[in-house]
Amino acid sequence: MLRAGYAWAGSTYAQGGVAVHGAAVDTERLHKIFVDRFGRPKLTLLHGQSWGASVAAVGAEMFPAAYDGVLLTSGVLGGGTKSYDFRLDLRVVWQVVCGNHPRADEPAYPLWQGLPTGNALTRAELNRRIDECTGVSHPPAERSAEQRQHLQTLLDVVRIPERSLAATWRGRPGTFRTSSSSA
Repeated sequence: MLRAGYAWAGSTYAQGGVAVHGAAVDTERLHKIFVDRFGRPKLTLLHGQSWGASVAAVGAEMFPAAYDGVLLTSGVLGGGTKSYDFRLDLRVVWQVVCGNHPRADEPAYPLWQGLPTGNALTRAELNRRIDECTGVSHPPAERSAEQRQHLQTLLDVVRIPERSLAATWRGRPGTFRTSSSSA
């Protein structure tokens, strides 16, 4: 977009967590800073990705005169709790069923917070642990009976399809695509 001649402004939010209204106010504050510094653009689009789409949707409702259009991509519009609780559920159930993230010989940490600062778990190691427990990267016939049982328990309890288990895990090593500072 920048190479095409468009300006772009982005920020983080003053408050962590899922305070959508507060984040929308922060976004509007950034918009005003931009206008004060550079003048009012001919066209202002508000974009939000994932949880940010909820922020953008609320921001567009709160400040309708500020934006000419809104682009929501992969939007989490059902609310953070409804959209993300399954990840915490999966994280906790995973540890009960598989017990390998963290392993018994690794420091324990609150599962909801993600990996502790300084943890060096790599994506490759996480993938090994996923496969160790569920065999999900192999065809069902190649999985052990224990792996099939672990996988079925995870899918039944958390109520997600198998393809979602792998996709959720393939994000960051911490808490299934949530950062270490998110709940």
